[in-house]
Amino acid sequence: MESPDGVHCSLVGEMIARGGGSRDLVLLPLLLEGRRLGSPRVDHCEYCVFTPDEVRRMREEIDYCFSANAPWSGPDARDFADVGLRTVFATIAAKGKGAFCSLG
Repeated sequence: MESPDGVHCSLVGEMIARGGGSRDLVLLPLLLEGRRLGSPRVDHCEYCVFTPDEVRRMREEIDYCFSANAPWSGPDARDFADVGLRTVFATIAAKGKGAFCSLG
């Protein structure tokens, strides 16, 4: 499954801010910096690879950010995040698959 128009890094930043910078947000920040498969840390590369378990956890992090009682930056931001992140990771998680995300 692919995000139809991609997701701008500013939207990922907004999602992280909606999560209040929570320490529980472990995977979502990786979409800003990148990480190789199996690496325990940010690798500053142009991609991320997530295992099926991480895809499920990413979906939970995204849902957590959606549940925040905070305003969105603009009228379309919620829809872009829903289509580009929430729906994509929910679909992949439902299939029990891993994910590759190209950054930049």
